[in-house]
Amino acid sequence: MATFDDGKDKGALRTIGEVASATGIKAHVLRYWEQQFPQLRPLTRNGGRRYYRPEDIALVERIDRLVNREGYTLKGAKAALQ
Repeated sequence: MATFDDGKDKGALRTIGEVASATGIKAHVLRYWEQQFPQLRPLTRNGGRRYYRPEDIALVERIDRLVNREGYTLKGAKAALQ
């Protein structure tokens, strides 16, 4: 589970950098997963800056578990999430 020690509220929006640091998943991988998993849609603001909601972070962790720990392919992980 991602832990944030930045003093923000538990339900606060997080940047892609904050999510990458907390989960250990590189930002370019998170951007790629956004293309591959239609369920993963963080909010985007001016300039294309991404803001992850708590439910987005939970989904990122679930995708990470399926792909990197349980050995699913991206296609298999997509099917498992649906």
